[in-house]
This record gives sequence, C-alpha cells and structure tokens, in this order.
Amino acid sequence: MTTAVKGRESTEGVRVRVEPEACGFAAVVRVRPTGEGRFRVSVESGCDSVNHWIDALEPEETLALLRPAGAARFLAGALKALPHVTCPVPLGILRAVEVLAGAALPSVAVIRTESEHSKTT
Repeated sequence: MTTAVKGRESTEGVRVRVEPEACGFAAVVRVRPTGEGRFRVSVESGCDSVNHWIDALEPEETLALLRPAGAARFLAGALKALPHVTCPVPLGILRAVEVLAGAALPSVAVIRTESEHSKTT
C-alpha cells in the first residue's frame, strides 16, 4: 500500500514489532518512504488472516490514513478481515505511519491483560 503524507517526514523507514502473545503470531511492520511524500507499508506475520488483509489493501484506502475518517476506514477493513477485534497489528501500522510522518515520536506501547485476585483476610 502506498499513500501521501504532508509534514515532517523521516528519510528512513520505521519498524514496529507487534507481539500479541495471545495468538502467538508476532508481526513486524515496516513503513518506508518511497519519495514525493509517499510511503510503503509491509507486514511480516505468521498469521494468515493478517497476511491476506495486507495483500488485499488498495492504495486508495490509505490516502488519508492519518485523519480520523481515513483511520476509521482502515480499521473497519481490519475488523472485517481479521478474526480478532483486538488484534494489535492495525494499530501497529497506524503508529508506524505516524512516526514516519513526524506526527509522533517512537515509543513503546503496552497493553497487558491481568487478572484481579481478591484479597483473603
């Protein structure tokens, strides 16, 4: 997929590692500039659903990826294609695009599910 981004763009690519532990399919998201304010997204994953979704994406679906309406369409497509609504790969892609575009700094994001145990006295 290729799209245009205006603003402070990185001349190097951005790599995001997504580790969703529950399914065991880690993914590596790469976003690289291709020139003229455009970039290419690739994802390496052991998940067939993620791979099929990425292969089916059309470039025009990502033209406004950093705007709410474009992100909403992108995430709606992910929800239709992926078996788990909480798959973190789509957010990993959005985060990588933000960093490449200069809209965010690289950082670590963690979503950890923990059970709450009641205290016994």
